[in-house]
Amino acid sequence: MLTSTQIYSVPVQILDKLKQLFNILQEGRNKYEKVAAAIENKELQRTVVGLAMESNQYAVELSSQIQCLGGDIKEWIERSKPKISFVRNEQYSLKDETAILEMCEVNEKKMINTYRDILKEPFLVNGLRNMIEYQLNGLMGALLQLKLLHTSLHK
Repeated sequence: MLTSTQIYSVPVQILDKLKQLFNILQEGRNKYEKVAAAIENKELQRTVVGLAMESNQYAVELSSQIQCLGGDIKEWIERSKPKISFVRNEQYSLKDETAILEMCEVNEKKMINTYRDILKEPFLVNGLRNMIEYQLNGLMGALLQLKLLHTSLHK
């Protein structure tokens, strides 16, 4: 009986890029959760919590795909545990809504660029490519929502 690894062997560079994306999604989720807990503006807080939930969902989906392709996700999860002190080190105030939105936009753009880099790989299996594409579309929608919120807060 053939196993999935005998039928399709994932190139190492693809697994490395998926690992990088997984870590970026986890870091984003951790950052969004920490920031959201301290935001006073309820609309902005809901938006940031939504970004955290989206990042978490995409990371879980990605980890399932990685495991199906034979990658070991356990070590990646260990490395992506939250860094408790990062909020103290940020250069913005949590009361500065513009800075918070800009931080979120920068983070979303970083994720989008990583997704686009993965989609350039010619050896992605169709199921993985489809998942990466729909997650990318979701992130682009979230970035648009952030920009609209940014505009509405400053009218």
